[in-house]
Amino acid sequence: MYEDAGLLRAAGAGKPAPELHARAPPPPPGTRARAGALGAAGAEGEGGEGEGSSDEAEAAEEEARGASLGGAALLELETLYLVQGLGVLMSYKECLAAALQEGALDIVLRVVERRDAPVLVHEALRMLAALLSHRKFSLVFIEAGGLKRLLPLPDMAYYASSAALCLMSMTHFRGVVDRLVRLSEPDPAALVSFALGLLEAADEVASSNVLQLLSKVLADPAFLRPFDALGGAKLLLKTARQCIEDAHDAAGRPAARGKTVAKWCCLATRNYLRTHLLLAAQQLDRPPPAAGAAAAAGADGGPAGGAAPLRRVTPDAEDAAALACIAIERKGRAHDPSEWAAAVEALVSGGGLELLLEALLLASGLRLAEVAVYALQALQVVVLLPSVRTRLLGIRLDSDDAAASKSGMRVLVDAGGGQLILDGQVMVSGLQLLCTCVGCSPPPFNSRALHARSGKAAHPETVSMALWDRLHWDQFPPNKVVARVWAQLQDCDGIRILSGLLRGSDRTSREDGVRALACRALLGLSHEPRVRQILQETQLALALSELVRQDPKQRVAVRDCEAAAFRLAAAKLVSLVTGRAQHSVLEVASDSALRKIEKAAVVEASCIDYDRRELLALVHAHLLSSGLPRAAAALREEAALAGASPAGLSTPGSAARARAPPASDRAERRRRRGQPQRDDP
Repeated sequence: MYEDAGLLRAAGAGKPAPELHARAPPPPPGTRARAGALGAAGAEGEGGEGEGSSDEAEAAEEEARGASLGGAALLELETLYLVQGLGVLMSYKECLAAALQEGALDIVLRVVERRDAPVLVHEALRMLAALLSHRKFSLVFIEAGGLKRLLPLPDMAYYASSAALCLMSMTHFRGVVDRLVRLSEPDPAALVSFALGLLEAADEVASSNVLQLLSKVLADPAFLRPFDALGGAKLLLKTARQCIEDAHDAAGRPAARGKTVAKWCCLATRNYLRTHLLLAAQQLDRPPPAAGAAAAAGADGGPAGGAAPLRRVTPDAEDAAALACIAIERKGRAHDPSEWAAAVEALVSGGGLELLLEALLLASGLRLAEVAVYALQALQVVVLLPSVRTRLLGIRLDSDDAAASKSGMRVLVDAGGGQLILDGQVMVSGLQLLCTCVGCSPPPFNSRALHARSGKAAHPETVSMALWDRLHWDQFPPNKVVARVWAQLQDCDGIRILSGLLRGSDRTSREDGVRALACRALLGLSHEPRVRQILQETQLALALSELVRQDPKQRVAVRDCEAAAFRLAAAKLVSLVTGRAQHSVLEVASDSALRKIEKAAVVEASCIDYDRRELLALVHAHLLSSGLPRAAAALREEAALAGASPAGLSTPGSAARARAPPASDRAERRRRRGQPQRDDP
């Protein structure tokens, strides 16, 4: 700690440290490039000495610069090395106390504001990013007005990567983001504008840092609104398009360049769309505004009628996103979430739908499972709009080989079936997207729902598991757009691929979740009679019954929640295909083959006793109820049913006679068994 304090004091005062040896400082921006250009020009003038001439020229320039170092230059070099060393040390929490005690914030900001040493400023910003990785220092930095001194720095194109790293380090903490929202100078709009300016620098490291920053701060409406106002979605699409172009070599094959930026770009796009979706779900959950509430809205664009402001959401929460998709499907027709719809339409109109599909194919070529998951989850939010589904049906991704070109729906079917990437999470995300395209978005896999179904106390989230055996079509019939999606899904072998996922394949780590979602998609398609007929001919009900019978237990682990969801969805699908009651499907499927044989044997060996006169009386009552009075009268007269009531009902003592058969019948049974005869009372 004491050594760290000495380094901080030396860096702040600019005093030399005797332990350090002098070396030539790195050149300012553009020096190496100019030296290389001069060397190349000299090589061309001398007849093409090649690359060796430029290296010799650069080495000579560095030697000349090292020989001309004076006292001020040595001091500058020593300060640079001190800052570089502190940038490594300040990321450890043991150094935080010394940094706060020795005034590291003032020292760093004083170095950052220098205009004559761009390399030193760049290293000071990296040191500041290491300090901002501590929550305590981030709060101190904000309270001291550090952002006001950081944002107006000149030559930000050169400092883009380090400045973006500083902002990203702060946004890892929830309390720091809340403090940024309450800032008046710079306000959230200024921070978003600064971040978008860094993204336009087109630097790979800076773009990765800014995209991570946006994926975190856009969850708050205070940052989301200025992002939309400044056209941030268009800049995201521009970055994604550049990543896809850079990720292919000269022959058009996928290359590893730009895959990091592509990953964070897909994540930022997904979180941007999910934030709009979750905020729209919040609006749908609110009661409708009273008459004249629109006039009561504030001039600052706040909520109308004195309604509470929208809360910060969590785009990474899968359960909340799944429930929001269901809410949009079921309530979005009556209440139009205009902000969410406008954001989706703006993204799609800029080519966002095609770019997400191309990113999915790029992830398949490079085997980037995370990129594929983020792209599929972003597409799930986009296709909630019927107009986007219509556009999806007409998309065809061109390729150099005409036979290799695919339609947009075919790409989604391949993603859900594991043909693109054989990964459990990718397949789950693809099947969730297919369910949304079909029109029955799946509920979340919720472990708390199992407690309610096993007889324990109910929880507010237990309704999610009950949604697994419900269909969206129970309340809202499908529209023409959904019918067109069904038709194209069948043309892309969707029924065959979904049915193949239910045949007991264990290729992935989340086979229960894959099966549950495949059942959900087939449930949506089974609303059409022709699809039900196809499923009946493939004997899918028998295969599902065997799968349900294999593991009927319900526990509380995540994987067992997926198994429970599969049981509910499979029982609903078997009931819909076979026409049997859902509870009987589960009971029959849970019995083993040996148990069924034993039950049949018990029924076969059982002796059923009944009173023959009661049987005739029952037939007499049936004839009367069927409008055959003459046949009933003939039966009554011939069988001597004098004691039968007109309605054909048995007397109160008939039940006792049924339980106690006649004495002649009992004697006959004893004679057959070889027992001695006895007089019955």
